[in-house]
Amino acid sequence: MRFYHYNQGSLWDDFLMSAGPLETEFLQSLAWGKIMIQKGVNELRLFGIDEEKNWLVASALYDHKLMFNWHYLYCPRGPFLSEKICQRYNYCKNDLWRLVFSSWKREAIKSKKVFVRFEPNSGSSEEEIRKVAESMKLKIKKVKSVQPKKTRLLDLSLGEEKLKKEMKAKTRYNIRLAQKKGLTSSDSADKFDQFWELLEKTGQRDGFGLHKRDHYEKLFKHGDGKVRLISILDKDKVIASGLFSFFGKKAVYLHGASDYENRAKMAPYLLQWTAIKQAINLSYRYYDFHGIDEKKWPGVTRFKEGFGGFELKYPGAFDLIIFNKKYLFYHFLKKKYQIFKKLKNYVSRN
Repeated sequence: MRFYHYNQGSLWDDFLMSAGPLETEFLQSLAWGKIMIQKGVNELRLFGIDEEKNWLVASALYDHKLMFNWHYLYCPRGPFLSEKICQRYNYCKNDLWRLVFSSWKREAIKSKKVFVRFEPNSGSSEEEIRKVAESMKLKIKKVKSVQPKKTRLLDLSLGEEKLKKEMKAKTRYNIRLAQKKGLTSSDSADKFDQFWELLEKTGQRDGFGLHKRDHYEKLFKHGDGKVRLISILDKDKVIASGLFSFFGKKAVYLHGASDYENRAKMAPYLLQWTAIKQAINLSYRYYDFHGIDEKKWPGVTRFKEGFGGFELKYPGAFDLIIFNKKYLFYHFLKKKYQIFKKLKNYVSRN
């Protein structure tokens, strides 16, 4: 088994989809790579094959800058390493993890990256990751997750009527209420300005951080048609809007916002139901609400849970440490900076 740099058309996405929709992740797709490149982020794609040229594993990594012109590689929802692929070609999953780690280490040393941060998909466990790393005498550290640790999904093969029955009564009622209010939906790209205005207001109201407008524009415009903007209108006014990815038979709710002044019209419920129906009509298998957390986002989590479905957990985020001294120094300075920032905020409040 060997790893190679990738530069071969659409074979990458075909491989991601070969294990089925549940394991397919948009953040490992070619479309996500194009979005990152538009943001000025360098990408590195590696794929592992055996002697018979069967694709076994793949990882899209992105180059991010630290202090002192140091860099690290980030692999979101990767590597793509599937139990189904292992069974198909009769390989041990741990052997594929060894292949991944050795290739990452080689590439990181060559390009002087301090560490490789990765957040595997739901098919892997922390135990197996640590076990393989220890067997290779590699240093692995679990860190704060970038992507959500848990999500909630709907099985769209159930169809609209069964999905409605799985919803909580309040969710069904609020969807009907929004429809009775005469709200309509739109897929028009010219609603982006109103989406951004709502997103800014929602971020300020609910106290969550936002990317710059440029991030959402590139996500929408350079997503190879796999990112859709869906809006809910009260006459001509957008009162709820969101960005959704459609890739590998799994639709994902990426970002959304709503007008608080019109909250009684229940537009966010209709927004989700509109996206779910679109995914069903396009023959998608799963709808992913992209993140739940009872402690961090209690209200949002209750809202998403109201649609039914099932919970999916991820093993979390890990750093594969390449240059240990630099890594320790980076974290030392990062902690000092966080303490300084807290003191500064405290002084400004008092």
